[in-house]
Amino acid sequence: MAIAVRISPALRKMFDDEAYLGFVDALNQYDAEQRNGYQYSLDLHFDAFREYLDRRLAESETKTEKRFAEIKVEIEKRFTEATIKTENRLVEIKLEIDKRFNENDKRLSDLQSLIEVKTAQSQATLIRWMFTFFAGTIITLATLFFTYLQLVLKP
Repeated sequence: MAIAVRISPALRKMFDDEAYLGFVDALNQYDAEQRNGYQYSLDLHFDAFREYLDRRLAESETKTEKRFAEIKVEIEKRFTEATIKTENRLVEIKLEIDKRFNENDKRLSDLQSLIEVKTAQSQATLIRWMFTFFAGTIITLATLFFTYLQLVLKP
């Protein structure tokens, strides 16, 4: 993009049109070279800055990946410890439950034995009472039968 060059009228009078146009072309050429030089310099600086950012980003990614790996190892370690603690606690609870079940089984077997003994005692007492009533009934029936026979057979 050419810049607008203002040349004073006194300077214009000194040059003819061809010299004037040559002078303007020289100034425009100088301006274009300056702009190209600035653009080249800017491109170099921008490329260097881009390389710097890429390098820093790669370093940052490396550090981040390393930190993530360390955190992952730490988390795995903690989970393993928590799992071991939980499993140990579950084993303790299972043993405690088994112990209580065994105690309850013993109590139940003791109660069952006691119930069997009490039932056997009750059955023996019941049989005794049944025999007593049976014997009393037989004696009473026998007496009634003999009395009936005496009354019926009496001449």
